[in-house]
Formats: sequence, structure tokens, C-alpha cells
Amino acid sequence: MRLGIIAYGRAGCRIAAAFKRREKRSMTHLSEFIMLADTASQQLIDVDVIDDDWKAVYGEPRFAGTGTAGKLGPGVEAAKATTQNIESVLQYSGTNRSNIDAFLVIGSLGGGTGGSGAPVAAKYLTGITGSTPVYGVGVLPAPCEPDIYTVNAARSIQSFAAATDTVLLFDNKTLGVAEPDSHPDVPDDIPASDVFGPVNKTIAELIHTVFAADTRTTGSELPGAVADQDDITSVLGTGGLSTVSFVEKSLPRPARPGVVGRAARFLNTLTSGVRAGSVRDWPHPTDLVEYVASTDASMLPPVTPDDAARTLTLLTGPRDHLHASHVTDTADWAVEAFENELTVVKADPRRRAKAVSLLTVCSGIGIPPRVEDLLSDAEHVAREVQQQQQQQSRERDPKSVNVFDDDSTRIPPAF
Repeated sequence: MRLGIIAYGRAGCRIAAAFKRREKRSMTHLSEFIMLADTASQQLIDVDVIDDDWKAVYGEPRFAGTGTAGKLGPGVEAAKATTQNIESVLQYSGTNRSNIDAFLVIGSLGGGTGGSGAPVAAKYLTGITGSTPVYGVGVLPAPCEPDIYTVNAARSIQSFAAATDTVLLFDNKTLGVAEPDSHPDVPDDIPASDVFGPVNKTIAELIHTVFAADTRTTGSELPGAVADQDDITSVLGTGGLSTVSFVEKSLPRPARPGVVGRAARFLNTLTSGVRAGSVRDWPHPTDLVEYVASTDASMLPPVTPDDAARTLTLLTGPRDHLHASHVTDTADWAVEAFENELTVVKADPRRRAKAVSLLTVCSGIGIPPRVEDLLSDAEHVAREVQQQQQQQSRERDPKSVNVFDDDSTRIPPAF
């Protein structure tokens, strides 16, 4: 699919940069353009894989290029005031909007910039692009991170989901990362890039796998067994929230395609006197079907493919590993195992695969337990803040306290 990508905040911009690197390594280019936007100028300077022409610092009168300090409300105001940046990007890219199959908006929902800019941009794009899908990629903060991140994410996720065809959710808690000064097992002096770099790469690679699934060229042995654009958009067209389940197993060197595999097979024959076994003896994506259905494979546990309205499962591996019968067998298994309204299973053959994997997009997952917990935690924080404010008011002027004027502490959306 041809994508227009807009990323906000530190995490969003670095995921987008990792996506660009993935495109270069895989030689599968999906992005018509990648725009990075941030309220902190230094965050953009540090990203060198994207040209400066595609970076935008905004909100400078308010934030002076130093970021929002986690403040979501001012971030929303600044993002709304600069939506013309998006229109400028669409014009500057020289790409006809009709040539873009989907827009992808990326942001960390706990941050003041990512949590505000991504939903605002998604809503603006939805308003000007007609029937072109707008997908979100959102990252939830870990529970150990500051309370303001929890409240921001609880507000942002509501606005983001309402503005997109679906939001693909990833969770720092599941990924085992947090800001260094918040994580109990990470020294405070460790750079944030060292903590989040591998995770950003993982998220980018999973996203790339999903949207590149319709670009795979195949031999005659796989007619109709690879995904097309309709498969992707149909599964992602549920609205609301989605996530990914993923399982991978590395191939032994003799099993790998290309020069490395041939050399390893030759050396194996010389040293052992035995020819390397058939590809059927090596790890295979179909070996992983039971694992992808477990909570351990989920980016948002305890969500599994069975909890989704629609699923797209991709069997990835060297071309020699994949045959139409594997897709058919896995599809039969998935239809029986998952109670989805739509279950799609396709092959994802790779020339240079070093591993076999199974990736399942779980779309239309309702409000998963992790998000319910996030909303509950945010409401708890809001009640504590409200009580502190009431106590301060009572100490200043007892007559100013009205216990009946307490509408609700339910967390509102970001806008």
C-alpha cells in the first residue's frame, strides 16, 4: 500500500524513522512521504534518516521549541493552530491524494505532543481526504511512568479512536519499557534512546509487515495466496481499536535463502558428510499457529485473535517454505479457532528471510482490559487531584466548597 505518514512527538517520530530504515533494508518502499512534527526542536534534529524539509517544529510562541512538558491541553491548541502544515505537506510532496492508499498517523499517547498532535492530525485528514482510510498507531505508557502520562493517554485514546478507521495499539508495559527515571530496573542515567530504540524498531517492522503484505511478488505456486489491498483495508475497517499478535522463530543458517544459506549448506556437507535436510525439516510458520493464539504473542495482552471482530494472519518465511496448501490449512485452523466475523489468512514470502513468523492483526477489539485499567487509573488520578484542590480551597475559604458541584471525574477526551 502507498502510505502518507505523519508522526508526532519523540516516540512517534522515532517509530517513523525506524519505518524508513525498514523500507531501505527490505527494499520495499511504501511511504509517499513521511512528515515529522514536534514541539521540541532538538527531538527532530536527532532524527537524521528523514530530510529536514520533512520536519516541522510547531507551537513555538507557546513552547519556544522546548516541548509541551507533558501538557495535553496546550498541545491540542498548538496542533489545531498548525493543521495547515498537513495541507502544505500534501502539496509539497507532489503526490496526488488519489495515489495514496491510506494515511498513517503515529504518536505516543502519553506525551503532550504525541497525545495531542496525532489525534488532531487524524481528525483533520479524515475531514479532507474523503474515503481514504486514516489509521492510527498509538503507544500506551507503562503504569510506572508519571501520572500525567496516564491521564494524557486516557484522554488521547478516545479522540484518536474517534478520528481514525482504527488505532493499532502497542503497550510499553507489554514491551517492558518506560522512561529511564521511572522504570525500577533501569538506571536513571541510561539514555532514553537506548531504552526505546529496540522497541521503536519492533513496532516499525510490524507495521511495515502489515502494510507491505500486498506488495509481495510470488511464483506461480502461490496464486491468490498473498494479501491484496482489499484484504488489509477490510480487516482494518472496523473502527475503534486494534492490535497485533506476533510469533517468530529463527531459521538455522542452512535453512536461510541466498548466499548465506547456500554457503552454510555446503560447509555442513563438508564437515558432516551429510547433506542438509529438506526445507520441510526446518522451522515453518505453520508450526507457530498455536502460539499466535496465546496471550504471550499479543502486543496488548490479554487480547488474542479470538477477541477481535476481524483478523488478518500473515505466514512469513522464505519462498521455499510457503505453499498455497499451507495458507489453506492455516485458514481452516483459524476459522475454527477464532470466532471472527472476518478471518483472512495469507502468505508473506520473503527473499532474504532469516526467520519464519506468524503475524495476526486483531481488529475491532472493543475496549480491552488494558485500556479499561488505563481509564480507571486516570479517573483515580483525577479524583486525587480534585480532592487536593478542594482541600486547598477549604483551607483558603470554607464557603467556597460546594460538595454538590462535583459532576464527575470521568476522564474526557482530549478534544
